[in-house]
Amino acid sequence: MKQTVFITFFPAYPPRAGAASVSYNFCKYSTGSRWLIQISDKDRVDKLDDEMTVISIAAKNKTKCQKISGLFNRIKKIADKVKEINPDTIYFEGASWVLYFVLLYRKLRKNGIKSKIIYHSHNVEYVLRKQKHGFIVTAITKWSERYLLTHCDYCTAVSEIDVQHFKELYSVAPIVLPNGVDFKRFDMVNDEQVQSIKEKYQLPNKKTVLFMGLIGYKPNDEAVDFLVWQVFPKLINKVPDAKLVIIGGTVKERHEWLINPGNIPPDDLPAFIKACEICVSPIFSGSGTRLKILEYLAAEKLIISTSKGAEGLGLIDKEQIIFAEDAITFIEQIIIYFNSPREADKLIKNGKSAIKKFDWIKITQDFQKVIVESK
Repeated sequence: MKQTVFITFFPAYPPRAGAASVSYNFCKYSTGSRWLIQISDKDRVDKLDDEMTVISIAAKNKTKCQKISGLFNRIKKIADKVKEINPDTIYFEGASWVLYFVLLYRKLRKNGIKSKIIYHSHNVEYVLRKQKHGFIVTAITKWSERYLLTHCDYCTAVSEIDVQHFKELYSVAPIVLPNGVDFKRFDMVNDEQVQSIKEKYQLPNKKTVLFMGLIGYKPNDEAVDFLVWQVFPKLINKVPDAKLVIIGGTVKERHEWLINPGNIPPDDLPAFIKACEICVSPIFSGSGTRLKILEYLAAEKLIISTSKGAEGLGLIDKEQIIFAEDAITFIEQIIIYFNSPREADKLIKNGKSAIKKFDWIKITQDFQKVIVESK
């Protein structure tokens, strides 16, 4: 039986953020015996079913020196686990950890691991780092990304846009492996569960605007600042009972119109999205595709987004989504759909239909077929 190891340098199970959800679901819906090796807060092993096991390796480092020394220790532990499992295929999950994966790649090959290694990129990390870091960090990132793209047996990109970035930067064309969504989780939600979520988190029945994204990640922080300082102060003057709901971490701002539960349990997420009226994605930087857009549509919600926020998904303005590039347009569109919610029905139906190709089951099956055929 085929044996596959998925490796993350972050907690992917239970999935509490976009990258975690991508790695967890890709592992979950792949075939054969699967091990997800992750860095977490403590050492443990979780047997999720007969074919999927999560191995957590603890990271308890407080100082920079401990983090550096701890990194090499964790890489050794991961390599030892991989050697013990002896898988057919290894996936390096995520882009923010490209340097770590270079070190792990060299360790695995030095230890005689001959498994096929696939770099599952969630975005073009150099493009993101260049927007927020200095020369040294971006140079290391670019070198590391190039190393993985030229040494791993296969590499992936989440969209054709990212493929083009990789071609221009490294003269390498990865295989497209898009982000996906677990439709079953959203389709199973009923009205009672939605009402329960509203009561649990004190969400009003109407005029709620939801933004979700990992707080501390620059593109999401920019989106929060945009909503809190540019959109909602003006929106409240016109719609006094509107509420901004932000999940994915704790924000510093406090306003009567802001609801911020922080990180909610993964099991609450589908009903939570359904409990809100309009979903937004005012993303202005970064690369990759936004999982939040897929989950908004799977929950059958109207989306107002920048074009960057929906990049790589092929959604059409005013047919499946509403694009807005500035605060004034965001405010105008929010008011329109607050006042005429039925006008959103066609967009929601078209949007959900357009993302059926992003179902995790289909994505994993299609990708595994490509790998088999490319041998």
